[in-house]
Amino acid sequence: MDILQRLPVDKWTALRDTLRRDWPRFAYYYNFVHNSIKWKLKDPAVDIEFYCPDARADAGVFVSKSNHGRKYVMLFSFDEARDLFRGVLRETSLISWNEKCVLYCVHDNVNELLDEFLAEEKARGHIAEYERNVNLSFLMPRDECRKITVEVPKGCELRRIDESHIPLIHSLWPHRDVDCPEQSLAFLTTIGRLNGGFGLFSKKDNSVAAWILQCNLGGLGMLQTLDAHRRKGYGALVSMAMAKDIAERDDIDVSCFIIDRNSASQRLFASLGFVHVSSAASYYLSPKTISEPTHSCCSNK
Repeated sequence: MDILQRLPVDKWTALRDTLRRDWPRFAYYYNFVHNSIKWKLKDPAVDIEFYCPDARADAGVFVSKSNHGRKYVMLFSFDEARDLFRGVLRETSLISWNEKCVLYCVHDNVNELLDEFLAEEKARGHIAEYERNVNLSFLMPRDECRKITVEVPKGCELRRIDESHIPLIHSLWPHRDVDCPEQSLAFLTTIGRLNGGFGLFSKKDNSVAAWILQCNLGGLGMLQTLDAHRRKGYGALVSMAMAKDIAERDDIDVSCFIIDRNSASQRLFASLGFVHVSSAASYYLSPKTISEPTHSCCSNK
């Protein structure tokens, strides 16, 4: 029997509540589980699962697997469960390390354990390459978010973003999958369908100047302003509108992840009142190439 066992959906709330400790250190993971519960209620068929040692929500370690076009694996451990976390990495068969996927938002308390393990797997030839990006987690308390007031510029209108806007958003998204765009489009489409977002639209021609989504992790994501409308404050406007909406609708502190080298976004969110609370890393795994022909990663076969 695998060291990890599927956690029944009715125990996800118990898992989420273990993440209240040391607040707001693990707030982003709390929001992720909270958002996953919400998605399952909206669409029981949505492809996301949680696994814990012995199916215990209080084990101190969890792994989440999801596939919304892109395959994502989230790995989490409290400090005192690091030995158990190391054992999970080495013993579980639920994670295929030789597979195109993203290991995302791995908290910095266990980054070195995962770095060590992946280096060993690469040395054994199980992984071809992997790219590691560091992200900074920013947070604004829900009570502060509820106080936000948003002033929309004359000639503009703040409207909800839904599935119909996703093709445009995807076409301009810097992190879209160039090799397999179907995958990243499906990922954003799921977010648009189950969470949505806000966009700033022109009343004159209905064009959109800036947008933001509530991402799959429950916080702010995919913020973008068209080049023609930069330096007008539109990014800040849609961000604050989304933060207020999340706080009021989901009753959670509002979080966002920013890549460590994106200093402009860090300055923006700090100016809006968000505070850096923790760091994490995401790992983009590339499978080992084999000599036998295989289907494209975009193939449905």
